[in-house]
Amino acid sequence: MGVGFPDNVLGMDEELIVHCHPHGRRMTLPVAALLVMSGGCGVAGGLISRTSVAGDARWAAYGAVVLMWLVVVGWCTLRPWLRWSTTHLVVTDRRLVFRSGIVRRRGMDVPLDDILGVRVRRSVGDRLVGSGRITVETLGGPLRFEDVPHAARVASVLDELATFGHHEPVW
Repeated sequence: MGVGFPDNVLGMDEELIVHCHPHGRRMTLPVAALLVMSGGCGVAGGLISRTSVAGDARWAAYGAVVLMWLVVVGWCTLRPWLRWSTTHLVVTDRRLVFRSGIVRRRGMDVPLDDILGVRVRRSVGDRLVGSGRITVETLGGPLRFEDVPHAARVASVLDELATFGHHEPVW
């Protein structure tokens, strides 16, 4: 699951233990928008071809449909996918790393020594899809991470590392 996270963020001899993006269920609505919009634009294109409008007006109508598809799919599908793919939760043998953002990047690094405790919350829906919310209690205050895949496992690894300082690579 280490796709898209730059190795140059890791320090010398720092070992990657866990790397994940938010759970893929975040992409359910964007994919549904892509399918609905594509189907709707296909129907609109079919209706345009059956009308008596000809020449430049027909091509303008097709162009409007394509433009509408590009705008809606870009906003409702591409933008969420870029957000998802550029959000990383990483646990190394030294720290917890969080990075997110498409243009304006945000990030935080928390040394494992600063972690006081780790809590997991998983609703019924979370358990069905295998995700959850992890709250990490740190010296600087609590940090909350939503839609973490395999949340119980990630929290267990993080807690073990913070407590004992070692763990075998998970994925």
